[in-house]
Amino acid sequence: MSAHAFVMVYRRSLCFTCIGPGREIFRLELYPWLPGEELEIRIRFLAFSFVLACLTVALPTAGASPLETWRSGDRVMAIADWRRLAAQGDADANLFLAYLYRRGIELERDDTRAADHFRAAALAGSPEAQYQLGLMYELGIGLVVDTGEASRWYGLSSGQVCPDELDAGAVLRYR
Repeated sequence: MSAHAFVMVYRRSLCFTCIGPGREIFRLELYPWLPGEELEIRIRFLAFSFVLACLTVALPTAGASPLETWRSGDRVMAIADWRRLAAQGDADANLFLAYLYRRGIELERDDTRAADHFRAAALAGSPEAQYQLGLMYELGIGLVVDTGEASRWYGLSSGQVCPDELDAGAVLRYR
């Protein structure tokens, strides 16, 4: 989420506009009805107020998590943030990217990339990613079917007490 500021001069007036995501947040207009020096002081004051107001709109979102950015509607920025964090080994970022690739949400569906991101998150200790990776190995989604690897990943996820994963591991053992 970001804010943009514009200063425009039209019809002998000065207009300051701050626009947030998808809407105008506020507009200040100054008409030059004041004499010389007083007008200059007022313009400087309004310009300073305008910049300060834009910063108060932009700064709270500057440190927003990718999930908050996603929920605010800026999905391109959220994906870029998740990619940056995933490259640094963040398990949650890898998990989100894996689901986006797996389901084809905002990214082209790619089961192989989904498996890569699930693996990175699984290696970072995410039981959900370990379960999903086991499932992908078991069903051959984006990977070659390998019941040994599926069992390994199910076992790792069930060791972290996740009921769904315990059931999946038990079913695999009795096939």
